[in-house]
Amino acid sequence: MASKMQDAHWLILIDFMEKHPSLATGKFTSASGKDQYKKLWLELAGLLNGAGYGQRTLEKWQKVIKLWC
Repeated sequence: MASKMQDAHWLILIDFMEKHPSLATGKFTSASGKDQYKKLWLELAGLLNGAGYGQRTLEKWQKVIKLWC
């Protein structure tokens, strides 16, 4: 699959980041921040995969999002 994001993916990403701004900034203040960061990324990857257009691992979604954002 190409590293392109579909319109549906962008809508999911924007909505998720608005609801979870700490994921967008990478700043977590609690002691379990690293766990919370990974949990949110896994949730986001699941939502993005649920939109269709193929499946990607968490790491591939992170790479694609970093490339396009």
